[in-house]
Amino acid sequence: MAVTRVDIEVRVEKVQNLINDVEDRCLDAKPVFRWAHEVLKKTFAENFTSQGLPVGGWSPLDAEYAAWKARELPGRPTLIRSGELFRSLSELSDPSVNEINKLSATFGTGVAHAAFHQYGTPNMPKRQILFIPQSFSDDFAEKLANYIVEGNEGLNA
Repeated sequence: MAVTRVDIEVRVEKVQNLINDVEDRCLDAKPVFRWAHEVLKKTFAENFTSQGLPVGGWSPLDAEYAAWKARELPGRPTLIRSGELFRSLSELSDPSVNEINKLSATFGTGVAHAAFHQYGTPNMPKRQILFIPQSFSDDFAEKLANYIVEGNEGLNA
């Protein structure tokens, strides 16, 4: 009786190369952190331009300061005086704070008065300037998984 068959051969080198690529990406997530950097820059800029809408809206300025600001800095939004804090957060370029490593990243601002806005003071309400967007953690996890398995695909901010 004649035998009909299909032979299957595994090319171990090809499989090993794919596994090595996945391992390399597991040990260097910089492309995903760069994606996060771009997303957070846009998010923080939008927070300023919308007067804190993504975090529930910022408290208005007290009457005395609002009058001074209207007189001295007409047209400037709530947290923008010199623009230094806005630039710092919309660019996230201060090397003393913003850092991307292979397995970690830090983003923020080195502007001294940022903490007064973020946490408030006895004389000033909290106006949150740094936050994690609602879907960011899920989006980050999805981007990281896709990056590890597929490579750089799908990392546009």
